This record gives sequence, C-alpha cells and structure tokens, in this order.
Amino acid sequence: MQSIDVALRRNASDVFGVPGIGSAGAFIAAHVTLPAATGLVERIRVFLVRRVPLLLALVLIVQLLGGVLADPTRAIAPVMSTAATVAGAVTSGAATASAAAASIRASVSVAAGSAALQSIAVAAHVDPAERDAAFVLLDSTRVTPAVAGNPRAVDRILDAALPATRVAAWWSTLTVAQRTDLAAASPTLVGNLDGVPLDDRIAANREAAARALAAYPRNGSDLASVEASYLARVASGAVSLYAFDVARDAIVEIIGDAVAATRALVFTPGTTASLSDFYGGSMQSLASWEVEHAAASDPTVAFVYKIGSFPQWSITDGPLDNQRSIELGVLFDRFNDGLDTTVVGALARTSVEHSFGSSIGGVAETLGTHFATRIVLGGVGMLAGWQPSTTTRYVAYVAGNDVTRYIYGLAAGDDVGYAVAPSAVHGFEQKDPQLQSDAWYLPLRLIGSIVGPAIEVAQGFINHNRVASADDNGSVLASILSDVASAGEIIGDSISSSGDVPETPAAPHLELLVLSAREMRAEQ
Repeated sequence: MQSIDVALRRNASDVFGVPGIGSAGAFIAAHVTLPAATGLVERIRVFLVRRVPLLLALVLIVQLLGGVLADPTRAIAPVMSTAATVAGAVTSGAATASAAAASIRASVSVAAGSAALQSIAVAAHVDPAERDAAFVLLDSTRVTPAVAGNPRAVDRILDAALPATRVAAWWSTLTVAQRTDLAAASPTLVGNLDGVPLDDRIAANREAAARALAAYPRNGSDLASVEASYLARVASGAVSLYAFDVARDAIVEIIGDAVAATRALVFTPGTTASLSDFYGGSMQSLASWEVEHAAASDPTVAFVYKIGSFPQWSITDGPLDNQRSIELGVLFDRFNDGLDTTVVGALARTSVEHSFGSSIGGVAETLGTHFATRIVLGGVGMLAGWQPSTTTRYVAYVAGNDVTRYIYGLAAGDDVGYAVAPSAVHGFEQKDPQLQSDAWYLPLRLIGSIVGPAIEVAQGFINHNRVASADDNGSVLASILSDVASAGEIIGDSISSSGDVPETPAAPHLELLVLSAREMRAEQ
C-alpha cells in the first residue's frame, strides 16, 4: 500500500510540490501576491503529503478496482482521476502559484538551501555552557564513579555531545582501575560515549547486554525470545556492539576484525529500521556479505548503524519528514566523529545508505563528515543546499522501477521531501543493480493496461528493498565489494557517462508507472 501511495503522490506532484523547488510556498508567499486562500491551501497540501499517505493509497486502490470492474479499457483512468480529484480538493490557486514559482526558480532554490542549512545548524548546536557542565560531571566520575549510576547524569552527558577528541584525551588520563569502575557503574555511558576506544565500548556493551538479559522475563512473545537470543550472543562475545542503548533506540553492530581491517564500511538502513531488525539478523545481511567476501589481504570491518528512532510507515510518520532526517543526520555526524578517534579512524571509509538513510548521510556530510566513497541504494535524496565533496566518490544503485524515482526532487516547504536527488547531475555515478523480477511480475505485466500501475509500484517497492539485501542481489553486492576495495583511490571526477540510466531525475508524471523498453530488458 505504501508503494501505491508513493506513486499517487508522484502522479499529483505538480500540485503537491515543484521538484527541486523546496520551500517554494514560503518564498512565493513572501514575494508574490496570491489569492488569500493560498496559505490555507499550502497547509492542507502539506498535511495531505505528510500525514495521510495511507488514506490516499486507499482511494487509489478503490478507484483502480472500480475502474477495472466497470470498464477494463479505463483501467488507467482512475489513477489520473484520483490525482485530478486531489488536485481540485487541495488548491484553487495552483496555476498562479506554479507560474510564479517557475519565474523565480533560481531564487527559491537558494532560499530552500539556506533554510535547510539553518535547520541543520540549529539541530547540531549544543549550548557551550551545558557542554562544559556535562564535561565537569563526566570528569567527576574518575573520583566518584557512582555518579554515572544515575540515569539522569548519563543522559546529561550523552545529550551534551561532548567532542570525541576531548573525551578521548580525557579517557587516556584514566587509570585502568578508574575505567573499570566507571564501566561497572554505567556500561551504558561508556558503551555509547564517543571518544571512548573501540574495545572499551564493546566490553561495556557486552556488560549492558548481560544485565538486560539477566533481568529479562523468561517467557513472552516470539519477538521477545529473538531479542533474548540476540542479547545472549552479545553477552557471550559472539556479537560485538559499538553502541547499545534501548532507551535511545540506538544500536551499532560491528562485523569483522577492526584491528586487522584495512577498509571500513558503515551501513545505514532506511524507513522502518528498528532494534528488532538487528535482533533477527536481517539488517546485517549486506554488511556481513561484504565482510565475508573481502579479500584476505584487504579485510573490511563493517558498522551496521542505527542511532535514534527511524521513521515508520504510519499515518503520522514517514520518510518524507525531513526534520527527522536532520535530527538523525546530526547523530550520524557525531557517530562518525567518534569513529575517527578509534582504531579504524584512519581507514578509508565507505558509507552505504539505503532509502531514507541517504538523507541522513547528506546531513552528516553537510556538518563535515567525510567519506572516501558514499553509496546510496534506492536513496530518497538529500536536503536542499547539499553539495558533493570533491574528494568523495558518489555511487547510486537504483532499479528502473524503484519507487524512489517517483519522489526524486519532490519537496514541499521546509519540512517535507528532499530537493536533491542522487542523480548524475548531482555527482552520483548511476549503476544498474540488475535485479531480477519476481516470477509473478511479467505475466501480470502483460495485462498492464488493466493492473499495470499497481503491479509496477508493487514490484518497484520489492526492488527498492532488495537492492539493500543479500538475497537475489548479486550484482550490487559484487559491485559494492569493488567500490569498498577501491575507496580512497577513485574520486568524483570519474563520474560515469553511461547512457544506461538517465542522468537527470525522471519527470513526475503517470508514464513512470509503465516500464520503458530499456527498463523491461533490464528486469528480465
């Protein structure tokens, strides 16, 4: 259903937002005289795009089924009529607004970028006085480690986002006994404090998992048993965690030998990522494959990352909420700062980001995080104002019918969508993931005039998830293996000029729901 919802939003994108414009509504309101109702229209439009995707998807499904039953030759008409109905319901001055927006496109792009950069700066700011007070509190634990046993004290220290270099310098002044006492008083603090060495964080999180397991109920749901099994593996040392704090919805699993590694990979998931995905093992599949298949002479260590609550599919939540990406991107930047102070800090680092994760990576880069290579898998894009680094190689893997193509460049105001698509025009090499269609796809595709749109977005959603997995994804896995091995050796001036993938984001219209001849060949 979410896939169909994405398609609907894309079909109506001329009403819901002008791709690449970002905060056009705010700029137009300030510089162009429009009907008095435009402000209300804008609020209704943003509400529809951001808050009720499932309702719109339901309308589309009902109209699709109704159209097919009434007249199979009119199967596509419901899609267009749905977009038209929504358009009529949410705007009475869209034509005027669109014309005005077109005439000031360049100015609006600058304004949108400035607004996004300001939002990122505000989110990343920590009051210097609070940061200094938190450091004083941290330093007091060398004499009185019991201070760290107070959860409020731990929260205050972690929330202050102390510079990792400052923490690393402080940690080096502690005796072994002081470190041991502090970890015993609060494994959560030591295990999640950027600047603490890798081995010390792993040991602290092992203790935190053991304590959580000891307090765990001995009966419960299947999810609970999976969680308990995972905690047992962490407590035994079979799984190593760089971060673990259930209260903060944070977990980072390490795969591979960090000391022996010559390359580092960080995998960031997308929408719906949760702790349970780690407990079950599905989240680690791609990173595990890359570590296992790296050359013995050039081993890779991977960090599977999730710090903070990722958006879920619900009426009040979703990946187009770019304020969430800013909050999580700030945390990702701090994570990378912390990683820089560890044993893997000097290794060429490749960031692999799936879907919504690409927006997080973009925010981190804006704040100063640097990657040797940045790979996006079905990425939603970045906020207005993002600029590629001249010393980073950018690669995008996206299927021809991946659902994210329908939202490339789609942005509404300062809070919804991503104005910068991971396309060639923005510095990303475009690589075909060569995904195979499911067995049911082509037979149903032959009757595309009847159910084509629904089938197309369904397969597109499947491919969107498959491109970040270790199943039926051999071409991408092998290509990422090569990308990681060459990280730091190839930079952005080697952008591919291949004609296999469009160099600019596809235009937002209904034809995107139907595969081109090239895309059909790619899917076979």
